[in-house]
Amino acid sequence: MTLEQLGDFLRRERWQEEADGWENTFLDTGERVQNHSCLRPLTVQGGSGDEITLDCPENIARFREGDLVLVNPDGTPAPAVRQGFEMEWVRFDPARGEVVLAKSFRTRRDPFPFLPGTRVMLDQAPDSIQDAIAEMLSFHAADPARRAFLESFLAGTLPNRPAEIDRPCRDRVLAAWPLNDGQIEAFDRALVSYPVSGIQGPPGTGKTRVLAALAAYYHLRGMDVLVSSVSHFAINHALNQCAAALAQLGESGCVVKASRLKNTGLDRSVLRMPRLKNLGEGRGGPIIAGMTPFKFPREFRPGDFPVLLFDEASQAAMPLAAAAIAFSKKTIFLGDHRQLGPILHHEHHPEGASRSAFAHLDAHFQARTTLLTQSYRLGDGLERFSSGAFYGGRLVAHPERATASLNLPGGDRLAGDPVLDPKVPSVFVPLAHSGCLKYSEEEASLVAAWLERLTDAGAKPGQIAVLVPFRGQQNRIRREVHLLEGRRGWALRGLVVDTVDRLQGQERDIVIYSLAMSDPARLAQIADFFFDPRRLNVALTRSRFKRIVVGSLRIFDTRVHPLGALEGLDLLLRFAQENTASLPNRGVFP
Repeated sequence: MTLEQLGDFLRRERWQEEADGWENTFLDTGERVQNHSCLRPLTVQGGSGDEITLDCPENIARFREGDLVLVNPDGTPAPAVRQGFEMEWVRFDPARGEVVLAKSFRTRRDPFPFLPGTRVMLDQAPDSIQDAIAEMLSFHAADPARRAFLESFLAGTLPNRPAEIDRPCRDRVLAAWPLNDGQIEAFDRALVSYPVSGIQGPPGTGKTRVLAALAAYYHLRGMDVLVSSVSHFAINHALNQCAAALAQLGESGCVVKASRLKNTGLDRSVLRMPRLKNLGEGRGGPIIAGMTPFKFPREFRPGDFPVLLFDEASQAAMPLAAAAIAFSKKTIFLGDHRQLGPILHHEHHPEGASRSAFAHLDAHFQARTTLLTQSYRLGDGLERFSSGAFYGGRLVAHPERATASLNLPGGDRLAGDPVLDPKVPSVFVPLAHSGCLKYSEEEASLVAAWLERLTDAGAKPGQIAVLVPFRGQQNRIRREVHLLEGRRGWALRGLVVDTVDRLQGQERDIVIYSLAMSDPARLAQIADFFFDPRRLNVALTRSRFKRIVVGSLRIFDTRVHPLGALEGLDLLLRFAQENTASLPNRGVFP
């Protein structure tokens, strides 16, 4: 694989994104609403500074924090929506029925063109990252030394130049921030491998704890550390852990997130500022800085940072990883290529161009990569299926978790229930519905009934997550939850109802996965997505105590051709056979 092939990759991705964007633009408003790329009608309330608040009684769109949207007068015909005022989605408050938007980087100096009381609509704005990555790669390719380094990395021939470990620093970190034996092995191997190494962290194995130990080690040695990822959630979580590690060491080092938005979940111990330059000259020692790779060119020159800790590297495509590593002297990739990979819009050849950064590391630099094997999340046998299916049987539960089970104040009310019994950690619920596309009313109603019984038995909403493959099912379940709240007179605040992709890296005590679809013909068309083995692995490993998977038996009538999808279908079938609950008047698994 070469830089030229990565350039071809980026061009194909850019063309496909453009085609998809224009195709969506030419749909009528109703169709855009149905595919969740348009939200209407909303009423402008007003705002202060760069932020604007809109009335929004119900949100069925797919917009997330940081997404670019176009604001137009309600009813603007296609394709005129592309001329709308560009803003960033900040948040949706379901309790108040409000949407908050902020001016984007391109419109930050422009006045908001709509007065309070105006009815508006929001559409997905075209926002390609491929041009930014291509520009970064072109910049590196122009320098002979950086080009040679990247070509060697891409070819898998980058030599290892072992580094010496500073034993006093290492021992001080491990004394204040303890790691288990497997984590220590990964920590040490990452330190001695130069300039690239990796740590594979299956679900709940403490990958971020090791990252924080590495950041603390280099901090004690007086080095600046850069923490990056394609996910702001991952960066924020990692920075919180880094700040905690420094506190345990008694160090008052500076941990900072360089981002104007997307700082949800950051601890108070982490500074927030738009640019690192805002720290000024008197920052007083080394820093641990977090930002996405897209900010690198605006913040510093190539090779400026001694160490880059690239988290969730399984979600980063090779062009972005290659563009990022040239900004540091040493890079440690952390991730798990057996979980969800990069989001791609096009089929790519050669295969290496579309694999994730961590998959590339596993393929070419395995001797510098360590697998963490002890899970602190999965209790009472929940690790067994994924361990055998994805990790060669090497993933084991920590002894304290191996026999852990769900303990609810009113758990005795659920005893003997084939689905909800706390003593049954893993259940597949077979249904008989057919013809459902992106949502199933039957499953949504059933999930709401389970939520009601679980909360009646003492489960707190924040302990529960409901996962879905499609936003259509997400919206149906949220509607059922809203109706449930109305009947009961209290809110299920803290309950998560979201797609599998959005919960990667997170966990809950109880996880329900609603498969929704039951049309084999349509499933065959989206088999690469629906039966992705990595998506199944993520869905099955979010729970700490109990998981429930519900779906129609018609799923298993799907004729699947791609090998990856066939593997996923086979794994789902095996999971269903091993975990089926018999329910009266429901589908019965053969």
